[in-house]
Amino acid sequence: GTSMAAPHVAGACALLLSRHPSLTWEEILSALRAGAVVDSFTGSVPNTSWGHGKLDIPGAWASLTPTTPTTRPWLVLLTNPASTTALFQVRLPKEISWAELRIYDLLGRLVWHTPVPLGADTIRWNLSTTTGFSVASGLYVAILVTSQGASDPIRVVVSR
Repeated sequence: GTSMAAPHVAGACALLLSRHPSLTWEEILSALRAGAVVDSFTGSVPNTSWGHGKLDIPGAWASLTPTTPTTRPWLVLLTNPASTTALFQVRLPKEISWAELRIYDLLGRLVWHTPVPLGADTIRWNLSTTTGFSVASGLYVAILVTSQGASDPIRVVVSR
């Protein structure tokens, strides 16, 4: 029979990356191996039938310990819907080296982006594209991206 391990492991990698976007391939592999379940079915691992054991995502998740005490970047929209400008409140982790606010349309295209000064607590978007054109009324997605990961995406309603 054909093994179904590859798509499950790929999904596990995607899940780990969704919560820890800065993980390296080596860190993911180490987490998957550390979390793998070894039992009477797997026998001595690694082996050609079971690899390093049975995939266990909670075990892999638990093996990931932050190297430094970090907090996730945080973003909230203070003006929603926005008609002339959108004002965002931001909170940045102390350990970051850079930050950028990015606005995407619903097709996933980057519409606008700007560097966020490391001491900033608010950022204003003038509802234009990076090239200076006014955006249409509609739904957009904002995300605060940093050297230590990204905020949760938030919806921005532009109503002109």
